[in-house]
Order: sequence, then C-alpha cells, then structure tokens
Amino acid sequence: MSHPGRGKGLSQRKIARELGISRNTVKKYLENPEFPDSQKRKGRRKSLLDPYMGNLEAWLSEDIFYTGTWMYERLSNMGFSGSYEIVKRKVHELRAERQKIAYMRF
Repeated sequence: MSHPGRGKGLSQRKIARELGISRNTVKKYLENPEFPDSQKRKGRRKSLLDPYMGNLEAWLSEDIFYTGTWMYERLSNMGFSGSYEIVKRKVHELRAERQKIAYMRF
C-alpha cells in the first residue's frame, strides 16, 4: 500500500510540509502503513485506584459531600500509593455521574 502523495512523486519533505507533521513521521508511515491500527490500545489502562473503587463509591453513597482530601487520607491508610490528584479527579468524575443520574430521575 503506498501513500497517496508518494504516488504523485512527492518527496517525504513535501508530504510532511503539506500535512504539518515531521519528516520522520512521514517516513514511519510510508515504511509501515499498518502502524496506526496495529498500535491501538486494547481497553483502558489500569489505575492505581482500581482496587479502591468500591470504597470511593461506598463513601459517596454514604455522603456525597465527603471531600477528596478525606477520601485520599483514608485510602492512603489502606495502602493506596497514588497521588491526591488521581483521587480528586476520580471523585469529581463519580460525583458528576451521580448528579447526572439524579437529574435524569427528576
């Protein structure tokens, strides 16, 4: 399979300029046109929070206003080695999900 630009006699430099990407990227795709599909990730990455998701959900079920800081401290005491930022983002995401569900019910 050849690149459309290469069939027209365009150089890698010209293709890179027209697409706004580096020459090395053009070369990589010309040498291996299947590259993007073969490199796609399957599923999502594992999170340090995965083993503790039940705890987060239970705490939010108990009280939606528990703070991320409070939950982070509890998780740290349970052996969680991740950062506060991870917990804060996940708590924000879970709260938004719950509020969306509550809004849809009414």
